[in-house]
Amino acid sequence: MDSQLEVFFEKIKLEMEKQTITLTNTLMTTLESKLKPILEENIQMKSEIEKLQKRVNYFENQKRKSNLVIYGLNEEEKSSLELLSTLKNIVHKELNIELFDQEITKIHRLGRAQGELPRPVLISFGNYWKRLEILKNKKKFRAISISEDFSKETLEKRKALKEKLDMERKKGNYAYIKGDTLIVKSNKNTDKRKRDNTVSPPHTKQSGETKITPQSKFSKVDAFSIMRQRVTPKLNKNNC
Repeated sequence: MDSQLEVFFEKIKLEMEKQTITLTNTLMTTLESKLKPILEENIQMKSEIEKLQKRVNYFENQKRKSNLVIYGLNEEEKSSLELLSTLKNIVHKELNIELFDQEITKIHRLGRAQGELPRPVLISFGNYWKRLEILKNKKKFRAISISEDFSKETLEKRKALKEKLDMERKKGNYAYIKGDTLIVKSNKNTDKRKRDNTVSPPHTKQSGETKITPQSKFSKVDAFSIMRQRVTPKLNKNNC
């Protein structure tokens, strides 16, 4: 009698588990049909937001294209005119480039004073070619250093590429960061590089160059597959 009851209850248990699986699959299918359009719309919106962010970032960098940021310039001036005069003297002395007042649209320190460290200086040029000439000769500066002025997003991307830049240079390749892209030119004297496509960021090759950009923040995810992966193991565990 006891053995018959055990068999009976075991059959009931199996039947309930089958019904549970069937019900779960039915619910998942129903949810998928209801939520799929919403998820697709969400993915589309994220894609549009990403495109908009790229456009905003592009225009932000275009607006900053006439600027340069100067580091290490002693903060002793009492006015913007004194600051400009100091910079003009340094540029003339170290680069032998004459900088005229009418070529500058604005100059000022960035941020609030903190301790003894001099704040960076932002300078905007009305003469783009003079800016370019100074930028090309920036390595000749001894007392100060100069960089381009980028948006916050571009600065973050450049920072993310710094480690990759160091790696490529250690391999003996000629590498530099242009905007938010890492440019790599292979050294013919080094062995051909082997890249793991699952790890390396997306890149395109042109004229012997490798261009690497950080991956997009947005990625396509199948939410329903993830949900099924979480539910199925639990049901299988109960069947054991």
